[in-house]
Amino acid sequence: MAWTQSSGYHNAASSTQTIASPTAPSDATDGLDLSEVASVILCASAESTRTFSGAGSFECYMYDSSDVARWGRCPELDYAITTSGLRDLYSGEMVVAGGKGRRIAWIPTTAVTVSGGTTVVMRVLASRKLVQP
Repeated sequence: MAWTQSSGYHNAASSTQTIASPTAPSDATDGLDLSEVASVILCASAESTRTFSGAGSFECYMYDSSDVARWGRCPELDYAITTSGLRDLYSGEMVVAGGKGRRIAWIPTTAVTVSGGTTVVMRVLASRKLVQP
């Protein structure tokens, strides 16, 4: 699914993902631009009037245009959940290897369950700016 960029108080990126067939990022503009970012927070939201139930995880992907110029898995930043009855889930602050040409994104695994729902909105929020020397 396509990613939408936003800016303002927080730089952020979002994508609506279908749980049965989540789409890994593939475009060089997918996910959140990490050019000036030192840490991020992941937010996953179930559809209106729906909640997460059970266990699952959100898989992390990173893009680096200066090295391989493609998306790759980053399992160290996967976000596992075990919950019931919550519509929105936030990770803690995650330190990332920010820098020019790098991007980050998460997708739900098929194990993620939403009561009566089929989609999840993934949002990546820039939490702290990268300090440039």
